[in-house]
Amino acid sequence: MELVTPHSGLPSPNLGYGREECDRFKLVLPYAGFSVVWEVIFDGTNPSAPPDFIFDDESFLCDCELDVIPSLTEWDANNPKSLVNVITELLRLYCRHQVKDFLQFLYLFEIVSC
Repeated sequence: MELVTPHSGLPSPNLGYGREECDRFKLVLPYAGFSVVWEVIFDGTNPSAPPDFIFDDESFLCDCELDVIPSLTEWDANNPKSLVNVITELLRLYCRHQVKDFLQFLYLFEIVSC
């Protein structure tokens, strides 16, 4: 896993602490010989809120209810493993999504080739 392009969405990211605050970044995750890129966006004005995600695969979670991601609905900003838990659940869902897409492709291939 690689973290790239950390930056801030706030108008003034330097809050006077001698460092820039970053509330968003991209994760590059190796998956099945390719890289999956997910953007993680925190609300810099509300640090206790769970993050939002933008996925490079627009069909992933396009019609999903949040209750299938318990670590996101039960987000605990004080738990240092909260983000890891969410990403782990999202990876499991992404794997299921990929398998479903592959099975649909096989089904359509069988129909076309008959």
